[in-house]
Amino acid sequence: MKRILMIVDSMLFAFIFLTAFSFALSVVLWLVEILGVTIWTVAKTLCILVINVMLSLLIEELMEKLKRNE
Repeated sequence: MKRILMIVDSMLFAFIFLTAFSFALSVVLWLVEILGVTIWTVAKTLCILVINVMLSLLIEELMEKLKRNE
């Protein structure tokens, strides 16, 4: 179980960097008004970034609880 959680946590950590880059890119494209990027697209990307961070924090907390119970 712990090994699976470590793999999932690593994947989420990679997704955090990917969505952070996507968020930065969408903000720049929105500010420059290229490719029809709207503020709604920026908000959705930010929401996905926040969800990824929260999932990563929750999995880290679960891993700590499992470590304490062993």
